[in-house]
Amino acid sequence: MADDVRLIRYDASDETASRQRSQTCDDGLLEAFNVLTEFSSSQTNEKVVAAQLITLCSTNNPVNRAKLQTKGSEKVYEGLVSMLKLPLENVDDIMAQRAAAAAGEAIWITSFNNEPNQKGFHKAGVVPALSKLLLSPSCKDTCHYALMWSAAAVGNLAANYCDTDTGHCHYDWDIDDDEIPYLGTIEESPTAIDNENIRVQFIKTPGIVRRLIDLACTGPVKQKHQHSKYPWPTRAEVSKDEDFKSIIPWAATGALRNLILSPEYPDSVADDVTCFCEFIMSPDWLEYEKAEDSLYRLGLSAEEYCPLPFDEYCEDFDGWISTDGKNCVDYETDALCIEYGDVFDKDGNMSANKACCICGGGIIEEDDAGSEL
Repeated sequence: MADDVRLIRYDASDETASRQRSQTCDDGLLEAFNVLTEFSSSQTNEKVVAAQLITLCSTNNPVNRAKLQTKGSEKVYEGLVSMLKLPLENVDDIMAQRAAAAAGEAIWITSFNNEPNQKGFHKAGVVPALSKLLLSPSCKDTCHYALMWSAAAVGNLAANYCDTDTGHCHYDWDIDDDEIPYLGTIEESPTAIDNENIRVQFIKTPGIVRRLIDLACTGPVKQKHQHSKYPWPTRAEVSKDEDFKSIIPWAATGALRNLILSPEYPDSVADDVTCFCEFIMSPDWLEYEKAEDSLYRLGLSAEEYCPLPFDEYCEDFDGWISTDGKNCVDYETDALCIEYGDVFDKDGNMSANKACCICGGGIIEEDDAGSEL
């Protein structure tokens, strides 16, 4: 489905959706299942193609997601989980890394709001397999593509799913009879699938929460998006941007967002995720949305918990407006500094980086003194 070159396909393109309804996916999925069922006799590149086909046919398509269980077998789950182990056997094998990434992506997409698949992967040993890959010292400075999809798979396996149109849950804080605050789903999104057993197994795996925090806190993106140099998650493309660390933090943050739902999640972790305060200022929505959710689920208000992103005595240059009609408030609200900080005002006198506090500029005044620094 060559029209869609996005590295992270969070929805299906029009062409992909059309092919999902055709014989391409009907026949292709069965062939993919056969490749994974005959795992030991299949070549690595065949396994990669099989996993990629499962992903493309299952994106935004619950009917095809269900076919892993209805048309496949336990061997399909076991085959995808086994692909996660390939880089541990030979970390320098690029095809092994791609196989693990393809498997992680397939597990990510087919675990979404599908309890039989979640149980199938769990039985096949997905928790230790993903944990070993994420914790592997040999993959620490390589395998970025595989690490991203492994963390993303943790996120969907650890999530709860609700009786809503999309399967997403909507949470709110409430007070119980003992006046103890608790996080629960709202009445309009009752829980349909609770994956607490998977969350607990990940949390109790030594080092995994710490590893996810470390991966998350390498973000958010801090430079302009550049293909093959510094890709943003939502703009990254296949074959150009797989080998860069900047694609990982969104996925690790998403994994933590769902592990946080467990009562077993360590209370001390709230002190370790101050980086989420930086994420909520990210220009990439995959990063800031997951960070906002994570802070909320931890019971933390960004306004109260997060420090000001600039000096408290800073004031924006009064009346500054960019050539495209944006003021400093817009730059803060829409996280424009990284990408458009070098844009000047309409008179060409000053850029946002000089005029706006949020972009590192503005006027710094001493408390009660009123003098410029």
